[in-house]
This record gives sequence, structure tokens and C-alpha cells, in this order.
Amino acid sequence: MYLEDFQPGQHWAVPPVTVTAEQIIRFATEFDPLPIHTDPEQARASHFGGLIASGPMSFLLFLQHFNSTYPEVNAGGLVAGMNTCMEWLAPMRPDDSLQGEVEISGTEVRNDHNGAVHFAFTVRNQTGKVVLKASSKVCFLRRGDSSERPGLAQQPEQRQSQGIDRDGLAEA
Repeated sequence: MYLEDFQPGQHWAVPPVTVTAEQIIRFATEFDPLPIHTDPEQARASHFGGLIASGPMSFLLFLQHFNSTYPEVNAGGLVAGMNTCMEWLAPMRPDDSLQGEVEISGTEVRNDHNGAVHFAFTVRNQTGKVVLKASSKVCFLRRGDSSERPGLAQQPEQRQSQGIDRDGLAEA
């Protein structure tokens, strides 16, 4: 999809995806090795009363499930993520089933080549409790003749003359 394909209010329902204790421990062991994420016995003695997933894992699991359920959203015009803000409202536990919605909260044209799409994520567990809210700003190409669109294949001096930084994002 390209910038012009997104409209505020557009949304996608994301079907349930279940997380296991093994997934929680494997992710946390590598990326967030706190006992509440890696050691069921220590987690049971904590104020959480049991193993919980790392916050980033809950977002990434939901995001991966959204992307695999709706691959057309990121096909074609996706350039790069620009920022993400997450709010964890309740812990994700082993055998929780996450589902939710992704909604376009806005779009903005940055220049002739690209713009930003603002995504809002609401994630619920199997009881309907909201466990995570997040927002992301993602850069997408604008529609047009791809031969006229600058890209990373160009020489650095060509990109610079067209206002493109070293990472391929056209400067606003």
C-alpha cells in the first residue's frame, strides 16, 4: 500500500494469537532477562503472582500477527518505521490469547516522495481486557511512477540533490 491508500478511520480486526510460557521465556532470556519473564518460581513470588511476558514481546507478537494476517498493508510502499509509543495496561501471561484492532489515526504528506501513516493499536486478552495500547508513525512512499521515485540504488550525490538522507528517507 502507498500513502494515498490509507484513510483516517480505516481499521483491521486482528484475530487471536496465543502465547506460550516457552515463547515468553525464550524471548526474555535473550532480550529482557528479568526473573518475572524467565523464572516461573521467582515470578510466582513476585507481585504479579506468575510469569508474565516482556512488554516489547507483547507488542511485537501482535505486530507480527497483524503483518502476517494483512501482508498487503506493508507491501509496496513501506519505507520504514519512524516511532512507536507503547502503553502496557495489564500483563500478558502464558496461554493468553491476544486480539485487537489496528486503526489509521491520520496521515501526513512529508514531501513529493513520501509521507507518514499514523497507526493506533488496541490489544485485548481473551477476557476482553485491554492489555496494550500503542501508536506508530510509519513512512510510506507516495504513489507515482517508480522510475521517478528516488531510492537507495542511486549514487549518494544523486540522493543528496533530491533531499534524501543516507537511510533513504526523503527529508521533510
